[in-house]
Amino acid sequence: MQLYAAAVHYHPKDTLLRMQLADCMARCGRDSHAAAEYLRIAIHCSQQHRDHEALALLSRALHLDSSHLVYVVLVDVLRRVGPEAQSLCGSVAKAHLAAGRLIDALYMLRLSVELGPSNPEPRRQLAALYRIKGMKRDAVAQLADAGRLLLAAGNRREYIVVAEQLLALDPYHLATHRGLCHALLLERETQRAVARLAQLMRLNPGDAIGYELLGHAYAVLDRRVTALLTLERLVDELRASHRVSMANAVLMRAREWRPEDRRFTAAVERMLEPSSPSMAVRVAPSESTVALDLCDVVELDAHDETMPLHIDEIIEIDGVEDSVAAAAANEPSVVHAHRPLRFSTQITVRYVAQAG
Repeated sequence: MQLYAAAVHYHPKDTLLRMQLADCMARCGRDSHAAAEYLRIAIHCSQQHRDHEALALLSRALHLDSSHLVYVVLVDVLRRVGPEAQSLCGSVAKAHLAAGRLIDALYMLRLSVELGPSNPEPRRQLAALYRIKGMKRDAVAQLADAGRLLLAAGNRREYIVVAEQLLALDPYHLATHRGLCHALLLERETQRAVARLAQLMRLNPGDAIGYELLGHAYAVLDRRVTALLTLERLVDELRASHRVSMANAVLMRAREWRPEDRRFTAAVERMLEPSSPSMAVRVAPSESTVALDLCDVVELDAHDETMPLHIDEIIEIDGVEDSVAAAAANEPSVVHAHRPLRFSTQITVRYVAQAG
C-alpha cells in the first residue's frame, strides 16, 4: 500500500495505479481512504463516458464508506450517467438515512426523482422524508405525483395506500378523495368507497364527480333506484348550468355501471333525452326504502342519528329540515320521526318506498 501510494504521488493520473492503491487500502481495513480513492477513479471514468465502470466503482465506495458519496460530489457524475444511476441514488440515500444524515439523504432522493421522473417509488421515499422534516406541503406534492404515476401504470392497490397517506396529511385534497373513491369502487371495496364519499360530500357538498361516484357506489351495492335518482339529480344540475356535454358523458359512463341489468341501462338511456319524464314516474316502487343519508349503506355507529322513514308515496326532500317538518305536519301518519334528521349529502332526491 505504501509503495502504491508513492507511485500515485508521482503519477496522479494513472488510474491503474490508483485502483491498485484503493484495493490495497480496502484489504488493509482502511475503508474510508479506499472509498475516497474509488470515488476519484469513478469521477475520472465518468468524464471519459465510461458510465458502467463509474457506477461499479461508486458501488464499491458505497459499501466501504457512504459518507463520501454526497450530493455536491456526485451530482455531475450521476447526471451524466442518466436514468441508470437512479438505483444507486436510492441506495446512497438509504445509507445516509441509516447513518442519520437526513439532509444528504434528502438531496440524493431529489436527484433520484430527477433521474427517474416516471418512477413513483423515489417520490414516496422523498415524501416520507419530507414528513419527517415537517415539510407537509412538499410531502403532499410528491405523494400526489406518485399517485398519478401509479394510476397511469394501473396499480390501483398501491395507489390506494398512497392516497390514504396523502389524505392523512391533507384531508382537504379533493382530487385525491375522488381518485381514492374511484379506485376503491374498481377494486370492489364498496363500503370503504362510500365511507370516503361521505367525507368528500362533507368537504365539498356540490362536488359533481362525488355525486357520480355516489351513484356508481349505489349501483354496485344493488341499490338501483337510489343510483338512478342520484344520477338524475346530477344530470339535471349539469344541464341547468349549461354543462350538457358533461351530463351526457356522465350518462355514457353510467351505462357501464350495471351492464347486465337491462332495466337499469334502459333507464339511463332514457335520461340521455333532455325531455324525458321524471324519474319518479319511470321507476317502479318495487325496492325497499332508499337511503336518506350515506350512513344508510355503511355500518351505523351507536351514536348515529339517522331517522328511519316509512313512506307510501313520493315525497320531495330538499335537504333542509323545514321541508321535512312541513311534510310531517301535512301527513303525520306517514312520517314517524323517531330521532332527529341528519343530512350530510345536501342533495335533492325523490325517495320512493313501499308502505311499511
